[in-house]
Amino acid sequence: MDYDKDTLLPTIPQLHSLFRVLGLRPIAVVYKKSKRGWHIVAVFPEKYKPMELVAIQAICGSDPMREALNWVRASQPGQLRGFWGRRWNILYSKKI
Repeated sequence: MDYDKDTLLPTIPQLHSLFRVLGLRPIAVVYKKSKRGWHIVAVFPEKYKPMELVAIQAICGSDPMREALNWVRASQPGQLRGFWGRRWNILYSKKI
């Protein structure tokens, strides 16, 4: 998940509250500072479909434009093959 403003960053209790409502049980939640904000990675024991991940990330308040672009990519299954099939929803460790 991607947050460009500290004011939009959910706390761990807020995230766990959302996960509880959604019936999700994360095994880890990691916050990492980026150049322009924060990235949060939640790890779940279950594997979710791309559209489910987009919905979870959007509900958790991730950057709306990022999730809109993820929605476009995930809603076109033909495009989720090969290289981009593995990289449709990534957080960059550095800008290209």
